[in-house]
Amino acid sequence: MKITPRRYRQLLTVYVILLMLIGVAPFLPMAALPLDLHEAWERLPPPAWIPDSIATTLLLAALLIPVVIAQIVGLYLFRRWARTLSTVLTVLVWPLLLFTGPSVQSALEVVLSDVTSVLWGALLALAWASPVSRRFEGQPDASPDLPA
Repeated sequence: MKITPRRYRQLLTVYVILLMLIGVAPFLPMAALPLDLHEAWERLPPPAWIPDSIATTLLLAALLIPVVIAQIVGLYLFRRWARTLSTVLTVLVWPLLLFTGPSVQSALEVVLSDVTSVLWGALLALAWASPVSRRFEGQPDASPDLPA
C-alpha cells in the first residue's frame, strides 16, 4: 500500500475517531467493570502529583487541549512544526506515564488504546520516513491525489 498524502490524512482521521471512542468507551455497557473491581479502584488514593483542585485540573486541560488540537491540525496540513511537536510531546509523555498510578480498563478500552497507540506510532514514523515526509519538508510529492 502506497502512503499518499490522502492516505496519511485518512489514517490521521481514524486516529482522531479512535481517540473519541476511547473517551466514550467507559460509558458503554460492554465496557462496564465488575462492581467490586470498580469500588476497589475508587478507594485507591490518587497519585501525589495529580492536583486535588478541580480548578487546577481544568487549567491544565485548558492549556493542553489546544496544543493537542493544534498538533493534529498541523499534521493534517503537513506542517513541519507539527511533526516535530508531536514527536517531542510523545517522547516527553512516556516517562510521565510511569507516575500515573494504577489503572483499570475493560477489554474494549485496552483494545482501543492499543490500536490508537500503534496508529500514532505509525503516523509519526510515516511523517518522518515515508514519501509523505516530503510534504512536511515543504516539498511537493509525485502523488496525483492531492495538489502540492
